[in-house]
Amino acid sequence: MPPGIRRNFWDNYEPGSLVNVDCFLPTGVVIQLQVRIEAPLAEIKSRLWREASDYPLFNLLKDAANYVFVCVNQKGKQEELLDESRPLIDVRPFRPLLKLIHRKGDKEEKLFNSHIGNLIGKSLHEFDQMLNTEVDDFRRKYRQFAEKIAIERRQLDWIGRATYAYPPEIESTDPHSHIEENLMENRRFLVNVAIKNNRASIKDMHAFNVPADAFPEELLVLVLKKRGAIMGVLDLDKPVDYVLKIVGQERYLLGNYSLLQYTYIRTCVSKGIRPMLSLVLRSSLQVEVLDVSGISRRAQGGAAPPLPQKPQTASLSLWNLQTHVRIKVVSAANVNAGDLMKVGVRAGIYHGGETLCDITSTRPESGSNPSWNQYLDFGLTLTDIPRMARLCLVIYGVFARKTKRKGREETIPVAWVNTTLFDYQGKLRQGPLKLFAWPVPETMADQLNPVGTVVSNIDTVTSVSLDIEFPAYSNAVVYPSFDTGGADASLLEQLRQIVNREPLAPIFEQEKELVWERRIDCREHFPHTLAKLLCCVKWNSKEDVALMQILLQTWPRLEPEQALELLDYTYADQEVRKIAVQCIEKMSDREISQYLLQLVQVLKYESYLDCDLAEFLLRRALKNQHFGHALFWLLRAEMENPEVSVRFGLMLEAYCRGAPAHMKSLQRQ
Repeated sequence: MPPGIRRNFWDNYEPGSLVNVDCFLPTGVVIQLQVRIEAPLAEIKSRLWREASDYPLFNLLKDAANYVFVCVNQKGKQEELLDESRPLIDVRPFRPLLKLIHRKGDKEEKLFNSHIGNLIGKSLHEFDQMLNTEVDDFRRKYRQFAEKIAIERRQLDWIGRATYAYPPEIESTDPHSHIEENLMENRRFLVNVAIKNNRASIKDMHAFNVPADAFPEELLVLVLKKRGAIMGVLDLDKPVDYVLKIVGQERYLLGNYSLLQYTYIRTCVSKGIRPMLSLVLRSSLQVEVLDVSGISRRAQGGAAPPLPQKPQTASLSLWNLQTHVRIKVVSAANVNAGDLMKVGVRAGIYHGGETLCDITSTRPESGSNPSWNQYLDFGLTLTDIPRMARLCLVIYGVFARKTKRKGREETIPVAWVNTTLFDYQGKLRQGPLKLFAWPVPETMADQLNPVGTVVSNIDTVTSVSLDIEFPAYSNAVVYPSFDTGGADASLLEQLRQIVNREPLAPIFEQEKELVWERRIDCREHFPHTLAKLLCCVKWNSKEDVALMQILLQTWPRLEPEQALELLDYTYADQEVRKIAVQCIEKMSDREISQYLLQLVQVLKYESYLDCDLAEFLLRRALKNQHFGHALFWLLRAEMENPEVSVRFGLMLEAYCRGAPAHMKSLQRQ
């Protein structure tokens, strides 16, 4: 009979010792890890997930947050280890064996995911099946982002939660003189308040004479005194139990603002009419926030560890590569080509709407599945590629026209597709890449479509596919990060005339050179003309790009309305768009709402899922339910558009996870 195993297995290890732990995955794969006995379970899970990515069947696993470790404890019982901050030595399993299982809350999570999918018009399984690292990272980051805001919101007092559900419309400026003229003596005005008499079951309107700088709480005290006098009961009601509601609207006088700061009251006073309010119980307002901890276990006790990056290896700087930008066009499939048509590929590199090089093409080939295996050289040095450059491709057909002139050919575009030259982590693309192209729209006038999406067609069965290959390097190639004289009067005047032209007026090449040369003067004297200066940058010159990036670090903040222009597709640079978002941060939710439709549209021009504008809109939406309601339906209305269904679907999922209580109202609509 073999000797028995000692029960006090962990007593054999000194502090800092290493132990081999056998980890069982749900796929049946067993991975052994050597870890410190003091390592927390979260660290072990991160290491396990990193190792598992190199093993078979990893694509069948869900996000790490969907699993929890179980072990056999010292009493011989199976124990679910929910607290992943516990060190292994504290858990003390009977043997160093850990097994990953689905969390017990997985049924609730699946049901919640199903509700989200039905609401946004896209099953969340479609995101899982994409096996796209950028999509997975976006979902992980924004789920934590949204749930963090939801948790913070649940911890607010009643006023804070009510303000989220029913945000008041507030004027930030002082009243105009004509409003002051409509006030009575001593800056007072009359307001009508409906008081409900529960004993008589009637609603009476009563006029109250209040100072313009009074707060809603002061008016509440007057109203409750009047109500008590009517009911014959004094000191029965407490102001903290009531709130004033605007008659005919689902809006309330919430927050610490004077009466004249509320838009409704100011509008009434300016028109010379009495504001109409009613007294309602606080308890009648639906301000409860659904407890998301029971639905999303990730929000409970801290977030689950993200999928860790591979161990860092030496990388190459893009600016150290002097070779030309080139790709290999391998082949295409599913091309609707007739017997009389040959097929070719045309390619170009763009930054915003500006082409950085000459457009180049492959030779035409016959058949519905043509093969080229041809290199295209764009004549552009790698060092001069801007960070947000995109490769635009179009598959075109070539017909021989029956004319008197022999050799006359006609080309028509068949399908188009775009991709970025750098991935979302700033690394130059390497190796083979399969792209699924989009059908050519009737509105596509140019031979390429740089304004189009950089997402491949989600229909991978019937769409045209295009296989290309980027050059491979010994290491990852990364885009380097940037480190952060006066003009005379005649030059300034000339500069002023150029930069103050109408937006659609052309700037000639010689004028562009002058504006770029005097860029410091633009910053000092005409900071509002940043958009004009950006149009003068040679984006295919790394020196110009570097100088512009440094200049942006010290550029004065623009007015929000001026910054909105920088979110157009013309201005593709990541830092420029970041600055634009920072400038509109100071706009109120009400002001942003006026541009919300346009902001949703410019999301289509973003090169990557995770961008400053998406985060800005989601943050505002999760802190103001009215704003969130409008954003939700603007995104939802575009879900039938396959070019944006992934981007907008991911944003809708994040919003639902951060505002689960709002989902019931949205589902009814």
